[in-house]
Parts: sequence; C-alpha cells; structure tokens
Amino acid sequence: MEFAKNPLIERLQKIYKYGLSHKKEVALAALVVVGIIFCAIGYSFYRVKIQQRAQLAFVEASEYFNARVIPADSKEEVLDFNEKVFKTEKDKWVSVAKVFEDAYLQNKSATIAPMFLAYQAEALIRLSDLSKAIKVLKEAIKLMPDSEFKSFYQVKNALIMIDLENNGAQQEGLSILKKFALDQKSSVHDMVLYRLGEYYWNTKNFDEAKNYWNQLILIYGKSSEKPSWWAEQAKPKLKLITSK
Repeated sequence: MEFAKNPLIERLQKIYKYGLSHKKEVALAALVVVGIIFCAIGYSFYRVKIQQRAQLAFVEASEYFNARVIPADSKEEVLDFNEKVFKTEKDKWVSVAKVFEDAYLQNKSATIAPMFLAYQAEALIRLSDLSKAIKVLKEAIKLMPDSEFKSFYQVKNALIMIDLENNGAQQEGLSILKKFALDQKSSVHDMVLYRLGEYYWNTKNFDEAKNYWNQLILIYGKSSEKPSWWAEQAKPKLKLITSK
C-alpha cells in the first residue's frame, strides 16, 4: 500500500538537498539577507535620531520665538536666568530669524523641516522684510505634504504678496487666492472668500467685494450646514455696500 506523497514535504526535501550540495552559495545568500536586515534596522534608528534631534532643535528655537521683550529702562524683573529676553522687538526677531534658519540648515532631512522655514518667514514678516519672507515661505511650502497646514501657508504667502508694492507679486497672490476660492472642499475656502472680499473692499471695487462676501455668507452663514466665523466678519461691511 503506497501513501500519497505530500508536495510540501517533497519541496522541503529538495531545498534541503540543494543546500547540502551548494553550501557556499546558500551561506552567501544568507549573509546578504542578514546584511540587508541590519542595514534596514540601522537606517530606521538613524531616521528616529534625525526626528528627535529636529524636535529638540525646534523646542530650543521656539524659546526665542516666545521670548519676552523687556526694554532697558523697564522695571520688569527676570527671575529665571535661563529665560530668553530681548531689549527691543527688532533684536528679538532678528535672532528668531537666524535661529530658525540655522535649525533648518542642520535638520533639512527631518519631517518638520518646513516648519523651521515657516517660523523664519514669520520673523521676517515682523521685521517687514516681506520679499525675503515670501521667498522663504515658498521654499517651506514646496517641502510640505498636502494638508490643511500647506493650504494655510499658501494663503498666507498669497496675502503677503498682495501687500507688496509690486504688481506682478500682487497678481500672483490674487491668482492663488482665486484658485482656492473655486475649491469648496478646501479647508481655507471660507477664509479665502473673506480675504478676497476684503482686498476688493480696500481697493474700492465694491462689486467684487460684494460678490465674494455674498458667496461667503451663502455657503457659511449661520443658517448653513457649516457656519463660519469669517462669514460673520463680512456681514457688517456687506451691509454698508448694499445700503449704498
């Protein structure tokens, strides 16, 4: 009586026989596999170290961003000698811009690298260096994955462009805002509608201001499915336009 052959057992027997007759090749292949595994584990630890170092650098740089400004003639006391304190706003923001720029250069490959640039840009805005702020923020946006944060900074950069006394930059900024205004799924859609209306209000193009604010209130008013703070801000100004 013959027993049915098990295909799995036969396969394992063949592999075993091959291993016995090709010991060197098998050993070499095993070493390669082990090497790949160790390299993968080593790289994983390396990436963790990069992220940890970047997070620590961000915390340290944030101490400058959050530092108090205490003029030399102030009677305010500093009780903690480790606290970052500046005598003027300019001194503070110059230092903040430099600290975040250096932190970015030292942590370019970290996930949070774009945020170093975003904070540097904020410091440059406080210093009224808008042209450089736009350049730095554009670089940050390139590095950001698609997200609400990225959309927010794209809008922020567009608004800075509009503030420049440069027609080309203003038109680029408006183009970015109008693109977002067409996308109701965007997380910044309500804010963009308000800002566009505000821009046309300030330039005395009241028909365009009315157009964007009407859209804002229609989509995000109190009685809508998703009411927005921005719609409430537009209402008083829109009433002034319609009462004319």
